[in-house]
Parts: sequence; C-alpha cells; structure tokens
Amino acid sequence: MYNFNEMSKSIFSKIANLSLIINCFNKLIAVVLMLFMVSITDAQNFNRKIWNIPNIPGFITLKADLHMHTVFSDGTVWPSFRVEEAWSEGFDVIAITDHLGHHYKNNVDDDNFNRNYEIAKPIADKLGLILIKGTEITKRMPYGHFNALFLTDLHKVDKEDYFDALKAAAEQDAFITWNHPGWKQENDIPIWDSIHENIYKSGLMNGIEIVNKNYYYPLAFSWANAKNITLMSGSDIHDPATAEFDYLSGEHRPMTLIFSKDTSLVEIKNALLQKRTILYYNDILFGNNELLTSLFNASINIQNAEFTIDADSKDNYYNYIRIENKSCFDFDLELAEKDNILIVTDKILLKANTISIINLKPAPRDIKGEKEYVLKYKVKNLLKAPDDNIIVDFPIKITFI
Repeated sequence: MYNFNEMSKSIFSKIANLSLIINCFNKLIAVVLMLFMVSITDAQNFNRKIWNIPNIPGFITLKADLHMHTVFSDGTVWPSFRVEEAWSEGFDVIAITDHLGHHYKNNVDDDNFNRNYEIAKPIADKLGLILIKGTEITKRMPYGHFNALFLTDLHKVDKEDYFDALKAAAEQDAFITWNHPGWKQENDIPIWDSIHENIYKSGLMNGIEIVNKNYYYPLAFSWANAKNITLMSGSDIHDPATAEFDYLSGEHRPMTLIFSKDTSLVEIKNALLQKRTILYYNDILFGNNELLTSLFNASINIQNAEFTIDADSKDNYYNYIRIENKSCFDFDLELAEKDNILIVTDKILLKANTISIINLKPAPRDIKGEKEYVLKYKVKNLLKAPDDNIIVDFPIKITFI
C-alpha cells in the first residue's frame, strides 16, 4: 500500500528543490547580465537612431519612455544599460521605475532604493539623456500599480498602506500615473473601482497609461478624456528591448511625445501636468485634437497650394497637389467631405519622409476665375478618442481660365 503522505512530502520536496535551482539559475543569469551588459559602450561602438519628429509652435518635442525596469526589481539588465539602450533608440527622456519595497522580490539585494538612479545618472549625463527619478508603487490588486515620477527620495514613499505611499509621493510633488489599468482584469479590460475614484478625487492620479507594452486600452483613453487625465504610455520593459519588441519587422516600443518649453525637469513636469502629450504606438498617434493637428501641420508642406487649370486644355485639365511629409510618421488619409466642384483622390497614404500626390480635377461644369477651396481629410491613424479621428485641412487656390 502506498503511503500518500510520504509520497506527497517527497514530491513537494523535489518541487521545492527544483524551485530553488530555478531561483539560483535566475540569479546567476542576473549576475551574468550585470557583468556583461553593464555598458554597451565598453563593448562596441553604437549609434543613435534619428526620429524626424518636428517641434510644434511654442514647444520642443521630446521622445520619452517613462516606465522600465532593471535588476533592482524584476528586470534583467543593469541601470546603465537601460540608459544606453534608450539613447541608441533615439529617446530624449526616460525614467527607470523599479518596483518599490522590501516586500517585492528584486534580482539584486540592495537596501538603497535610490541606487538604480545613482548608477544610471552619470552615464545619462554623459549621453545628454534626461533621466527622471521614479518608481513603481506596487501593491496587491485591486489597487493596481502606479508610477511616481520626479521623486527626490524613494525611501519616503515606501509605505505599507497604498494610499499612504501615494500621498508620500505627492508630498514630493510627484507626477503619478496609473499603469496598465487592464492588467490582471478579465480580457484585459480596465475596471474603474471605487478605490480608483478615491485616488482620482484625492488628486493622486495625474496620468493613465492607455498604452503599455503591446496593450492598448480604449476604455482608459475614454476615461482620460472625460476626467481630464494626462495620456501616458510605457514600454514596461524588463528584458533588453530587442528581446521584447521585434525591431526587424518594424515594431517599436511605445513612445510618449512630450511638448515642453525646454529640456528642464521643471518644464517637462509642467508639460505632463498640462497634458501636453501624444502617444506613438503601432503606427498610431493618440492625443487631443489640438496637439495632433499641430503635429500634423508641422509635419507636412503643400508644395503647390496655388495653381491654374485651363478647362479647355486636356493637358492642364488634371493637376496634382504635391504634399511633402517631413516626419517619420505615415499619415493614412481618407476624404472627409466631398466637393461638387472638385474631384480629388479620396484615399492616400502620406508616407514618412516622402512627397505624395493628390490628383485633382474640376467636375464637368463651366468654371472661371479664382477660387479658394479647403480639402478636408480624416487622418485614420491619428486618434483624439477611441474610433474618433482628427480632420485636417488642405487650403488651396485655383485659377480657372
């Protein structure tokens, strides 16, 4: 007869030993990564990607990733590696937001919660990368995880009670973001709990991630618009970025565009508080109508906004509007309003860093003289709300002879 108690003890003992081996192996991997990935620059020359993203009137455009991890929580890379990696990918601003607290299992044992920042800051300064001091306040559900940015001392935020931790961050004038609101929810659909309502009404929720890693939360986008919360995104990377995103196929990690008066931390935080952000993910730009329109207008140039059409000449009857897209973004256009006088291309993709053509001809009718028109197009990959695109104008002047 089998002794099931003894069998259970033996099985669980083997499982525990296996778990210990796996845990030791993970720690070994972390040590190897620390030794061999401390610095990209020590091992090879590396280059910085250039993104053609224009400034908009009154503001400079900064490319940011404000949610990432290192071995000082559950990540697998050293803080200096995160800096060099982000610099090489063309980012201007980053925040290393390791999970906070002794209760959270870290890959490196260190009682100094500010240590990751202290390691990353010197190399960030050398590369001209702006580093924001932050952390991810991590408790059990249903609270969720919150990033606190622009902190001065992480130790003062290490509170057992979640609300106390958020208030301690606010006392340091932190910018607080609700991260991945659909995480651990059914079908990744966010739930706005009474807890979150209390956090929001207490002024402890400045931003919300509507994009996290490869997840997009349309419902969170609607909440942000309705409650006037800053739109945020984050890669939430734990491993090297190349292990989490397929760059060879054209994939990219989420990017938060911050429209700031200058590159100081004060103005960057002001920009976030004043909701001057656009998110770039999966070739889609998310933001408010004003910022999206300003970015689009700064990106394109109509090379021939004025021209002449001779209705009696077959050669001149057709004309082309040449539109230069100076940015690194593609813009997917669809005609929003049809005109009873002009027949124009109804769908066009303004490819990045190219010149595209809109075909134009007058409808069959007798037209003479100088006429001004505004062509209106919907930009299908510029979203001001879920399933709601911005409309852009192309003003033109035609002289019919």
